[in-house]
Formats: sequence, C-alpha cells, structure tokens
Amino acid sequence: MPEFYDVPAVFTAKRNKQKSLLSLRGILWGVTADRQLNETEILFLATWLKSNPELNRDRDFQAIQRAIEAVLEDGIITADEKDGLYALLRKVLIDAGDDEKPQDIDGVVNLLLGFLQGVSADSHLLDKEIGLLAHIVATDAASATWPGNLLNKRLQRIIEEGAISDEERDELLELIKQITGEHFTETG
Repeated sequence: MPEFYDVPAVFTAKRNKQKSLLSLRGILWGVTADRQLNETEILFLATWLKSNPELNRDRDFQAIQRAIEAVLEDGIITADEKDGLYALLRKVLIDAGDDEKPQDIDGVVNLLLGFLQGVSADSHLLDKEIGLLAHIVATDAASATWPGNLLNKRLQRIIEEGAISDEERDELLELIKQITGEHFTETG
C-alpha cells in the first residue's frame, strides 16, 4: 500500500498551490504594510519560504522564491520590487486558472491569514497596520466568516473609542497570534 501515500497530493496539488500563493501574497502585504521591513520580518519571510518543501518542486514557486530572495538581499523592499513581486504572484495565479483576487471564501481566508501572519511576524502592531487590517476585515468578503468577523467586531470597538491603548494593541496582537498560530518571535 505505500504506493497510495502520494495519491492525495496529486488531487490537492493545485488547491495547495493556490492556498500557498494566496498566503504568501497576504504575508507580503502584511510585512510591507508599514512600508518597512525589519530583520525579524525578513527572517520570517525567508523561513516561510523554506518551510514549504512541497512547493520547492514547483517551477512557479521556485521563480517566486528566487525573486523574493533577490529582493531581500539588501534588506530593503522598494515600491517597484513589491509591485514586481505582486505582478509575479498575480501571473502565477492567473496562469494556474485562478483569479488574482480570491472569489471563494477559502481564498479570502487564506489571504487574510497570510496578512495576519505578516503583520504579526515581528510582534509589533503599528497604527498603519491596524488601520489597514480594520479596512480589510470591514469588507463584505472578509467580515462574512471567521476570522474576519471576529477581528472586525474587535476593531470596531477600538475605532469607536478613538485611540488604541497599549493594552488594546497587545490584546489585538495576541488575538492575531492565536488565530494564526504564529509565535515566530517566541519560537523561531
């Protein structure tokens, strides 16, 4: 029966690739939300790329990985480099027969989870990141299901108060880490 162990991967390969690409797009969006990359975010991104060995056999993913590694060589991601990475991700998704903007709820959730991983990678939430997150989870697609609906409720309370306290910022970060299961700065 060992010959059957690899069979499910064949049936799920396209979906797993789409899920990973949407997650990566979300992560890139998240780590660059404040327009800066710090060492922890760069390390998180490099670690994420290496932690998906099943994708390392995929030529599209290899091209994306090389492009990201080239961008990260100097530790800075310019607007042009970011646009180039998004264009490459968009091309790969479209070539695979998928829309660059997920239409199904699973795609929306994968993109949102990637974004949450990206903004929480360095264990700091900046106002710019929180504002962008509030905008994302307020959309119909994201607020229609978990975790967008949970985050939307939490963020609406914070926004109504007018300013976010350090305690609320820490609680929001902890909620995001619980949702994503990411504790990169604690566990590496």
